[in-house]
Amino acid sequence: MREYEIMYILNPAEENVIEANIEKYNKIIVDNGGELKNLTKMGNRKLAYEIDKKNDGFYVLARFMGDSKVADELNRVMKISEEVIRNLIVRVEE
Repeated sequence: MREYEIMYILNPAEENVIEANIEKYNKIIVDNGGELKNLTKMGNRKLAYEIDKKNDGFYVLARFMGDSKVADELNRVMKISEEVIRNLIVRVEE
């Protein structure tokens, strides 16, 4: 298993909606055989530039262990999700 880091930006919404989305993505990691190591909720921040007529978003940074299947599935789901403004998954080098 390899270590990955993902940062994603959610549409600004009510706290319970944001928490539900974070749990949904954490569940995808675990259900595909991965292990969540660290989760940092960075909160609402201003975007560097306007995306889809939005100027701010809720930033989340997570580290997880898994194989490429976990990262691919997480990326696939986030790309089709309307709640996610942007996401980036990188493999952490040791």
